[in-house]
Amino acid sequence: MAPNKSKSTVDGHCLSKGHIKKKQVYESNEQAKKQLTISTVNAAFESKKEVIEDLIEAFSHANIPLEKVNHLLPFFKKYLKEGGAIPQAPILRQVHLPRVFNKYSSSLQTYFNQKPVAIIIDETTDDCSQSVVNTFFAFRQHTKLVSVDFLECVNNSTMGGTLLSILPNFNISYTLPRLFLSDSAAYMKKCFQEALKPIMPQLIHLPCYAHIINLIGDTWRTLSDFSLLKTFLSKIKETFVYALARKEFVQNLKFFQQQNKPVFPFVEGRLEQITSYLEGNPFNSAYKKFEVHIPQHPACPLFRASHIFDPLYIKMEIQIEDTSRNNIHRYSVITEFGNPSDELLREWAIYCGSVGEIVEKNIDLNLYWVGMQKFLPILSSIALDYIWLPVSSCSVER
Repeated sequence: MAPNKSKSTVDGHCLSKGHIKKKQVYESNEQAKKQLTISTVNAAFESKKEVIEDLIEAFSHANIPLEKVNHLLPFFKKYLKEGGAIPQAPILRQVHLPRVFNKYSSSLQTYFNQKPVAIIIDETTDDCSQSVVNTFFAFRQHTKLVSVDFLECVNNSTMGGTLLSILPNFNISYTLPRLFLSDSAAYMKKCFQEALKPIMPQLIHLPCYAHIINLIGDTWRTLSDFSLLKTFLSKIKETFVYALARKEFVQNLKFFQQQNKPVFPFVEGRLEQITSYLEGNPFNSAYKKFEVHIPQHPACPLFRASHIFDPLYIKMEIQIEDTSRNNIHRYSVITEFGNPSDELLREWAIYCGSVGEIVEKNIDLNLYWVGMQKFLPILSSIALDYIWLPVSSCSVER
């Protein structure tokens, strides 16, 4: 207490408006400093966390094991602003990787939520010879790995059960998937017929065409014309791969290995080319394999129907006066065309009537249907779903 000041004087000062105002200003400033300090700390923490998580994503995209980060830590500390915040590999794996994985998994669940996906599934083995089942979902331009499962026993039952357990995780009802892609193994065909088809009757099986074309192409290895080359150049694989007769099949194989391109409506035309090529050349052994696998392929009706999403195909049919091709009910293998609404029928009529105005000889199907969304919203949505359907299961093996 100040000398010569009575207690009443001090009390009066403390209760004065001036003192109270100054006290409020002081307390407000102190609180602001505390909040600023907390905000600064939180911002710094979030910045460091972002650097770490972005680093994990970058390593994952580049297929670099997290163990390699230990060798880069001195470089990070020297040249990066937040380099000192990056921990060693064990901390990255145990603390930060699960967070990055959960974030990515949530983004997949959001994207594929209630979408009519195409399913790509295949079984392989890891470095320890353990069976691994990779499952991809494809919707329009995006094909993503959604599940990796390790199975002790691989058969039609376990493969079907694995897939049926994955769909609910993405809020995909069993009425939505359109296409099921796999290899041509007997147990995969049985999986489709006995495990999947009874639950998803709308599902169409597409045994991988790339595998089939490769099988047909391998017949050139046994031709007597190549016996001399096989004797002297047995270790030079390119001699057979690029032989004139085999080269045609290499080009066809490349077509069915395309990814992220809207080529589904062109599959039927490509198969017709292969048929003509084999029929017009004395390749009996190859044609026999072709007859076994291609004409009765379970996805052929869908390939033929999806051709209608190429406006140049519709234009050609109109020019040759084959108006029956304009009947939408002919393409009921496309689920939405089985019982079309009045609005869809109206849009279909507009579409068929507008293709005659097209002057281009080649059309980017994606750009065409994206541009038609304003005028034909229902039909465009259906077309974009189907033109982006995958044509092979090569994505899984890669």
